[in-house]
Amino acid sequence: MIWVRGRARVTLDALVASKLATARAWTLKDCFEYFWHYKSPIWAGSFLDYWCHRAMRSRLEPMQKIAHRRGEPLKLRHSLIR
Repeated sequence: MIWVRGRARVTLDALVASKLATARAWTLKDCFEYFWHYKSPIWAGSFLDYWCHRAMRSRLEPMQKIAHRRGEPLKLRHSLIR
């Protein structure tokens, strides 16, 4: 998540706690940034499975389409980079 302090943090927390589709999509997108920091393909795969599970439960059709592919091109890309 973004490092925010003070009143902005309270506002951001309220947005994330809301049931808005925008907040859910933003949270998933922000969470996915951690994928690129894994050095181990095993841990990257585990994180990707977790993220895909969250995306499928998010009720956001665009995110579900990405998760339905199970990220196979991303796993391959990550293993080639490392």
